[in-house]
Formats: sequence, structure tokens, C-alpha cells
Amino acid sequence: MMLLLHFWPEQVFRFSTRRLLPPMRDRYPRPENPEIPYEIIESRSSSERPNFDHLNVILRGSSFDLHELDTVGNPVVLVSFWPKEMWPNSYPTEFWPPLKTNREVIYTHFHAEAVRELLKLNLRVLWIESCYSDKQGEFHPQDGDSRQSWYEKLTHHPLCTRISVLQKIDKGGNRLRPPTGSGLAAIATCYLLTKNISVYGWDYYLKESPQNFGYWTLFIKLYSYFLDSYKGMNFIEAGIINFYYGYHFGNMPGIRIHGYLGQLHAHGKLIEKLERVIFYSKKRV
Repeated sequence: MMLLLHFWPEQVFRFSTRRLLPPMRDRYPRPENPEIPYEIIESRSSSERPNFDHLNVILRGSSFDLHELDTVGNPVVLVSFWPKEMWPNSYPTEFWPPLKTNREVIYTHFHAEAVRELLKLNLRVLWIESCYSDKQGEFHPQDGDSRQSWYEKLTHHPLCTRISVLQKIDKGGNRLRPPTGSGLAAIATCYLLTKNISVYGWDYYLKESPQNFGYWTLFIKLYSYFLDSYKGMNFIEAGIINFYYGYHFGNMPGIRIHGYLGQLHAHGKLIEKLERVIFYSKKRV
């Protein structure tokens, strides 16, 4: 995959370990102006939603120290913090329990089970429900718990707001989520709700600013044997998508990215290769 990414990006999908990158027939055309790759499904989303002029979205990256949370304005959206009850034996770097804070905090999550546990703690939750569309145009949740009796009842909880989204990265209608990670979808959803967000800690495992890297140094960081095996064998695929949108989100009005993925402006050469992995272009294929 790494060799093809450098020499023939259009063919990287053929070696995607879990077939998580779209083949040519399922790609969207390469956009002249990159857009938010999600849309809200109004029919499945909560009708009553809080109105925000601005949201501060906090991810679990190394560029942001949670001890500095008080320096960030209200309201704060914390992405993918897991209740302790769900992962008693989890890997230490992945276990981020809810914070003890007096701040106006909203927890956002994609897993219904995590949403349920957060609500049991009387925490305010923005539930981002990822869906796919079948051949008849019907929307279906991709969460494995969607047939549980308690699943839809979560929407009736006074502290829960559900926003259902449809991704626009792969138009193949695959039931699997595209390998975006929780950060990209959370950022996109918050932006669709407010059109004015600040993002902290969006790093995709970068430990320092990519402004300090040359092409090859950043290129190599798209692969980590440990993270690829531990995170489910999709580290490269998710990195391709996150790097691409990190580069372009920083140029969109109303989005201010303070994490390392907002500092990729000097790496247009690599981003152009990533674009050829994700999108379809008649000029090149």
C-alpha cells in the first residue's frame, strides 16, 4: 500500500487489508473545492436540538493538554471518552474516562452502548449515529446494537441528542463504516450543526507538528505496525482520509484547527497523492 501510494495512488485500494478504501466505481469525483464528507439524515435525527453559535471540539491528541481545558471557551464537545464500565481492561492510552469538571461539557460518541453508559452518569451526550443507505434508499444504522430493545429509547432521554449522518466518502453503500475514526465525523457533524467550530487535539497520532517534517518523514508516519495491528488493521486507510481532510478543513470558513492535522499546509504534494486514493479523476484514470 505504501509503495502504491507513492507511485500509483489510484490502485492503493486493491491492497487495503479490510477492503475499506473505495474501488474506482464507488468513488466520488475529485472535488474542485473539498466539502464536508457527511450529511445529516433529518428523518432519524432528534428534532429538538440545542442552538450553538460556536463549539469547541476536543479530541484525544497529544497537541492538547486536558489540564488546559479551562482556557477553552464554552461549550466544549469531548470526543469518544469511554465510560470506565465498558473497558475495565483497556489499553492505557485508549482509556479516557469522563472528566470531573464544572465546565459546560457535551460528550459525543458513535457507539450506542457508550452513549447509554454516559447517560447513566447523567452526562449530556451528542449521539452521532452513522448510517448507510440500501438500494431502496432506506437508511439503516451501522451500530451493532441497533436491534437491542434499549437502542431507540436512548433518543427519549432528556440529555441525549441524536444526529444521524450519512458519509459521502464511499458511495458504494457498504455496511462497514469508512475508516475515518471518530474525530473526523465528530468535527464534520459539529460543523454541520453550527458552521463555526474550533478543533483541538486532532493529530491522528502525530507527536509533533508536520511543519517540522519533510515529505518522506510525514509519508512514513502514515504507517505504524503497532497501531495498525492494535487499531484493527486500518491505520493506513484512516490516516489517508484524516490527513486529506485535515489539510482541507483548515481552509474552510468557520473551522479553526489547533491540532497537528491543521498544520499540513506545506505538504501539498502528499495531499495530492491522498486525493488520488479517495476520489475519481477522468484525467488520470
